[in-house]
Amino acid sequence: RDRLRDKYDFCFKHVEGSQQSEFEKAFLNFPVVRATQQRFQIFLEENQKLIKDGVVAASIPSGLFGELLYLDYSGIKHCQLYAIDLDPHSLVYAKQNAIHCKLGHFIEFRKKDAWALGYKNKFDFISSNGLNIYEPDETRVIELYQNFYNALKPGGKLITSYIEVPPQLNANSVVKVDILNPFYLKLQKMVMIDILQSTWANYCTQEQMFKRLESVGFKDIQIRYDKAHMFPTVIVEK
Repeated sequence: RDRLRDKYDFCFKHVEGSQQSEFEKAFLNFPVVRATQQRFQIFLEENQKLIKDGVVAASIPSGLFGELLYLDYSGIKHCQLYAIDLDPHSLVYAKQNAIHCKLGHFIEFRKKDAWALGYKNKFDFISSNGLNIYEPDETRVIELYQNFYNALKPGGKLITSYIEVPPQLNANSVVKVDILNPFYLKLQKMVMIDILQSTWANYCTQEQMFKRLESVGFKDIQIRYDKAHMFPTVIVEK
């Protein structure tokens, strides 16, 4: 690890007159970071399509709640937006963000485990990113989708995502390796895996993702890709 850091030591030094180090600039070019940024934008676009008067929606886990707060609510007189997260700190930040966005009058905050939501036919749509990539147990992931399915109204939609398995692990991977920068790929591995030992890399293939969702009853599966097809967004209907 030290040898790798020495090799890339120039990345951690600030250039004179710059507010960013070379590493900070490089970090923003990590393939997974760019894919995450693009995925977030796709979520905003898909969620925006579903915003209308009277809508009942949830972000699970809410995090800062940006997937719903950063939408356009012009002309919306009434709706219910649920920020649901097991982490109380996330809910505190979500509340602060809601105040900043002047949307607090629309929002309900709930400290809940996504695997124990307890809702039935409640939401018109659920926006959910992140939980599945931290869960290695296939059965638990399917249980998560079953909870989302139960919580949605008939005809309701789930907007979710997954991390596509890398080509070196599965020949059926849809990742577009040819557009990825080898230097940033190597630096990303050094930082995310070798140093930080990230635990979010529970990959799956598109076929596996579809089977999981279909197994709990979801239908009409649509998919939208980031440029490298690393962090696809999936839109499904109950």
